[in-house]
Amino acid sequence: MIHMTMETTKTETERKYCKGCKRDLPISKFGKDQSAKDKLLHQCRECHNRYQREDRQQRKEYLRTKEGQRSRLLERKYGVTLKQHKQLYTDQKGRCSNCGASIPYDEIYVSYNYETKKVRGLVGKRCFFQEIIMKGGGVI
Repeated sequence: MIHMTMETTKTETERKYCKGCKRDLPISKFGKDQSAKDKLLHQCRECHNRYQREDRQQRKEYLRTKEGQRSRLLERKYGVTLKQHKQLYTDQKGRCSNCGASIPYDEIYVSYNYETKKVRGLVGKRCFFQEIIMKGGGVI
């Protein structure tokens, strides 16, 4: 015979403040987060899911742009963020690292060493294809 008691469980009595909807809710409404002190997300599941949907949609829209596509390719192929790429371009003063010719940002190529897995610098089209023939390299 099974005995049922009318005791409330710990999750029904304990409450937590949701930073998303600004309400005090039972902790059963919160997902897990192992990095948090209390091991719970700072937002309730409903707010967390809404945030994830909106964030996913924004990322999809960004990746449809030319800058988003370039960013994704740089990170995946060369391990360089778009910010690092732009900084390298600025550090090189908009010039080819091989010949020193001035090159617009949207016409720059990445000189990449596949053996050491390091970016050598940013180069123009002419130097890039010469490099491909001589050493091997990568393109953006």
